[in-house]
Amino acid sequence: MKPDPQRLQPLLDLPPQSIAKELKRVSGMFSYYSKCISNFSEKASPLLHASTFPLDDDTLNSFQILKDDLAKACLSAIGDDLLFEVETDASDFALAAILSQDGRPMAFTLSVAFRVIRSRSTERNSKIPELPRTSLRQGR
Repeated sequence: MKPDPQRLQPLLDLPPQSIAKELKRVSGMFSYYSKCISNFSEKASPLLHASTFPLDDDTLNSFQILKDDLAKACLSAIGDDLLFEVETDASDFALAAILSQDGRPMAFTLSVAFRVIRSRSTERNSKIPELPRTSLRQGR
């Protein structure tokens, strides 16, 4: 499975930052995805400690490595040989589902349908019953 190339292209085209505020924003983005990048702290250290502009070669190399690793992580997130697990949770007004693989969430959806509650006090104060949570495992 591959991501849409048009959605991945902005990451690949991201230029090196030229001011501290931009660098902080990009560093925050990389930090958010740190779980997807092996040895993140080591690879990001030059970028996170940069304080002079234009950026030196070591910092530019760190920036490019992080972009490349994040793009590769997107391409290899779903394993063809691993089982998928779908977990659902429902009540009278909402349905949620999580698609996981190897214990890692791959996708999440939430659907909420609001119902009209009559103005009678007994109905206003009544609890909405929970429906059972289910889980489904499916392999190839």
